[in-house]
Amino acid sequence: MESRAERRAGPGWDVWALTNPVGRVEVHPARGGLVARFEVDGKPVLYLDEATLRDTTKNVRGGIPVLFPFAGRPPPGSPLPQHGVARTRAWEVREAAGGEVALLRMGLEVAPYGLELSVQLAGRRLSVDARVENRSGAPQAVHYGLHPYFFVPDGVKAGTRLEVEASRVFDNRTGEERPFGGFDFTADEWDVHLLDARSGRPVLHRPGLTPVAFDWFTADFPVMVTWTVAGKDYVCVEPWTARGGQPSPRLLQPGEACVLPFAFNA
Repeated sequence: MESRAERRAGPGWDVWALTNPVGRVEVHPARGGLVARFEVDGKPVLYLDEATLRDTTKNVRGGIPVLFPFAGRPPPGSPLPQHGVARTRAWEVREAAGGEVALLRMGLEVAPYGLELSVQLAGRRLSVDARVENRSGAPQAVHYGLHPYFFVPDGVKAGTRLEVEASRVFDNRTGEERPFGGFDFTADEWDVHLLDARSGRPVLHRPGLTPVAFDWFTADFPVMVTWTVAGKDYVCVEPWTARGGQPSPRLLQPGEACVLPFAFNA
């Protein structure tokens, strides 16, 4: 399937479009390396609040923000904002290619790390793979996440299902850990972290829209964050390497790198 990667003029910065006959992805390197849109057969897979994308004083609500050097609350004593700085900094485009797969590879330095993001479109499948390198002389923890906003009209949230196996969750609103008892995407705010989601292929079923099937490897992302707010047309399903505000068990030795793959089909 022939694919393309093309740079285009955007709202004050360059935008990259990855396209093939069935899919289209829009990436904004200057806006935190954001994958802002993903459409399949002309229908949105991701939600985007266009006003927050164009207003550079705001964090973008929508697309797939990158959470690094931590996801969630900052560690004690850190001067950085929630979810870190990768989603607000401009990324460097390092490679763009078409052919069988459309590819955009971007890089960002966040001391003491080097971070690369490879965005690939293959048919109806979108991959957003991260490579994290420890550039310091001491071991460093890897606390990384993505924040995908999946397009789910507010009126169909009652029928929206996330097919996944888990037994324990952390409720970020109450601060309580409890047994997993299912999802309630119709709540005023739903902010629940699955602490032991099983490896495999979770599926987000969106009434009237194509389901989203994930490749989810819990060795890389042991925490699955689910979040939505009443009146908004999205349900977020987020891969995190550790719970927010908690230390990450994954360490990189000096000079060591790891790859964190995440992909889904729609």
